[in-house]
Amino acid sequence: MKQLNFAASIFFGVFLLTISVLSVSVIYDCTYEKDPCKIDLTIKDHKCEHDGCGEQPVVVVYDTNSKMPNCSEFPAPTIYVRPRQRIQVLVRNELNEMTTIHWHGLHMRNTPFSDGVPAITQCPIQPGKSFLYDFYANDEPGTHWYHSHYKTQRMAGFYGLFIINETDTSYKDYTEHNIIISDLYHENTQILLDNYQYTTSDSPYGKVAKYEPIPHSILINGQGKGNCKKNCNRTEHCEENCTGTSEVNCLESCEKICYTSADTGIVYDLSKGDKHRFRIINAGALMEYHFSIDNHTLQIIEVEGQYVEYVNKSESVHHLPIHLAQRYSVIATRDKTAQNITKFWMRIQTRTDCLRGYTPCCQKQRVVSNILATVRYDSSGGKPDTIQDRWIDNSNLRRCGGFNLSMLAPKNLSSLPPSTVNKTFNLNVFMLADTDYIDSGVYSLTTVGEAYEGNNPKKYIAYDDFHNTLDSVYAGVSSWPSTQNIITLDTRDQLIEVIIRNFDDISHPFHLHGHVFWVMKVSDSRVTETFKYPIMRDTTTIPGNGCAVIRFVANNPGVWAFHCHVEWHLEVGMLVQFLELPEEIKFLRKPTPAPWALEANPDIKYWDNLCSTQ
Repeated sequence: MKQLNFAASIFFGVFLLTISVLSVSVIYDCTYEKDPCKIDLTIKDHKCEHDGCGEQPVVVVYDTNSKMPNCSEFPAPTIYVRPRQRIQVLVRNELNEMTTIHWHGLHMRNTPFSDGVPAITQCPIQPGKSFLYDFYANDEPGTHWYHSHYKTQRMAGFYGLFIINETDTSYKDYTEHNIIISDLYHENTQILLDNYQYTTSDSPYGKVAKYEPIPHSILINGQGKGNCKKNCNRTEHCEENCTGTSEVNCLESCEKICYTSADTGIVYDLSKGDKHRFRIINAGALMEYHFSIDNHTLQIIEVEGQYVEYVNKSESVHHLPIHLAQRYSVIATRDKTAQNITKFWMRIQTRTDCLRGYTPCCQKQRVVSNILATVRYDSSGGKPDTIQDRWIDNSNLRRCGGFNLSMLAPKNLSSLPPSTVNKTFNLNVFMLADTDYIDSGVYSLTTVGEAYEGNNPKKYIAYDDFHNTLDSVYAGVSSWPSTQNIITLDTRDQLIEVIIRNFDDISHPFHLHGHVFWVMKVSDSRVTETFKYPIMRDTTTIPGNGCAVIRFVANNPGVWAFHCHVEWHLEVGMLVQFLELPEEIKFLRKPTPAPWALEANPDIKYWDNLCSTQ
């Protein structure tokens, strides 16, 4: 395994370049290493500056051999592997609380123990302890990521890229540019979560869910634009009064809002060669974004590890909506009318119109509207002077419903789903508030997220930190409390259809662990789209007051979470579990630490012992 500085990395003919001291700085390239890929990571609290607003507490993930955390290693290191490669990651927890890592997009075939979901596939790693994640990369190349699945650690920056590299495809010779979009809260996110869960809504509309906490900053690769309140380091402009629009009349007086420069300083250099691929990931906690490059069209070639093409070859995309946890690879092409321009703004625009309508407009104004990076075709200095495109992608920009998948088809049409469904499950998604539960004694929370099957509302309530569903399956448990929201799939190779109905007025990006699924249909209050050529992905958007239909094949023994990836909604219970092929799970071999990991840390925890307090 090679650890390299990102700004000067040449991988066996594939040149990966992002010229900026502010971009992702450390990578592990295991693409051409022998199995297994061995990685030793330490997780630690640290303070770093990201947005011109001074240092903020973050979680830093760094190579243990570095001895000390470094802000240049934020976000977490990028990991490159090849298809089907074995990966072993030794995780040393030096936080003051427990932690886990979920390898988002990795299917964990025969290794559900490494999926990294507390109370479901493992007990979390206790402070001062270590654990080895041991799993295999998917069969296909693709753009994925990893992040903490414990409490609000992902919002503190615990996330990084995980890319299964191209080794034998038509895209292997492309220059790659990686873009992690995320948000940042200056306040303690656990305190924000407690306030979100336990205080009543201040909405004028009565019994509705409390509006979600709004981030202060938006980041690209860990650097971005922030709302510094009254402590600006660099001031672009300040606003004394609330001038934003809202469904609620904005009569309140807003505090002074000071934004740092919209330009992150990150430069994507397209001057060497003419084959460039942008991998884009939304690793945030709340917001949907639009990605664009001035005067460029975007050809989508990959969605979450699945190759795609446009149904109508003449269609073009200029603005790409991307919701939480979703990933796209695009080829950006300069418009013919802009061939003489050498520098362009890349724009990440926030979709504040997708927040709850009764979010106070002062809160909506707090989030920055867009941040910028430079795309250049020569090596000269200076900034772009391009203006935002006026393109209207009517077929693409559905209101807060993600990308219009009717524009896409699988690259290989043989991957279309079977026509016969064996089982159908109906899931209902709600966000509920205060008096719905506070007086009933059912829950102590005042904001509750639900995703449940059947007619009886059920909030997922996780086991404590010293129990998990997968371990219970090994213990022979076959009857589950209703609050575990467990759906059992006990027959191999059945085609499972899931209909998700969203009774909330905002969209929810749902992610299924352990699988990709076909997106068959998406509807909102205005239109229903049934896809002739359904693509596969692992995270799809359920529009507000809308519905989505997905299908997948039950062929991966394990316990797989299916949940909203808005962090606030997950933390208040918007999750179900698919218990898949429980009898086959019992024949899976429980993991033991590899010799190299035991040598590196003799006190490493076995999976069986993670639940022990000793």
